[in-house]
Amino acid sequence: MKLKNIKVIITDLDGTLLFNNKYASEEQNEYLINLQKKGIKLMIATGRNWLQTIDVAKTLKIDKFFNKVLCDNGVYLSDVSSFNPILIDFVDSNVVKEIFDKLTKDKIAVFLKNFYNENIFLTNSFGLEHKFFSRENELIKNNELKFFENVSFMFSHFPIDSKLNIFFKKLKDIYQENISVIWDCDDEKTQIHYVVSNISANKGIKSFKFLESLGYKNEEIIFFGDSGNDIPALKLYKNSVAMGNSLQEVKDAAKYITDNCLDNGIMNFLKKYLD
Repeated sequence: MKLKNIKVIITDLDGTLLFNNKYASEEQNEYLINLQKKGIKLMIATGRNWLQTIDVAKTLKIDKFFNKVLCDNGVYLSDVSSFNPILIDFVDSNVVKEIFDKLTKDKIAVFLKNFYNENIFLTNSFGLEHKFFSRENELIKNNELKFFENVSFMFSHFPIDSKLNIFFKKLKDIYQENISVIWDCDDEKTQIHYVVSNISANKGIKSFKFLESLGYKNEEIIFFGDSGNDIPALKLYKNSVAMGNSLQEVKDAAKYITDNCLDNGIMNFLKKYLD
């Protein structure tokens, strides 16, 4: 059955539109550009920050049409053409400190992202040896409260089969009224990242809040994703699509399943259900 009156398409990047930073095909890119020319809005929702996202957005000409990207797993939205963050959510500083102390006590490396300092991750002594996304690490000293303010998200990173998975799943139960705990995998599904953010900072809640304010209805939106950080959106949207390369937990959250990322899964689904 065809999907009618679709007005917005939201897509994740890594593992959905890209695989190890490679596009599925130029054909799929051109197809998405042509959909925008026909009036359908295209929006990216990603765990990447704005700077890591805009090149892809511009390749797909999003800056010429809807001009919006959702970054850091739903922490904020921005224009593509210029950095103009809106709907920013922070984690309560006291909650950040409590979680940081728990992880440090258990000798678990943890990283804090201060929204206003893009080039540094704050960390404990167990995280100093790790480096992510060309950012420098800064050691949190003396547990001063200033280190825990304006934190947009915090995360840990370890092998996907680690026993630490249990620890992070318990965090959500402890702080369920204050935080969102989501997971994300690398494209090969060997490493897992647990991300702690404000309860309103996920791809589903934030994207729908924004689109609803513009008058769009849930049934007019399609969401594509492949990983744990996409699950809130896959559950929220009536027309949600998991990539064929997703883990089963992700597929279970979606209404539809399409082909693998590198097999033009986005385009194949849209051609089947829209054209």
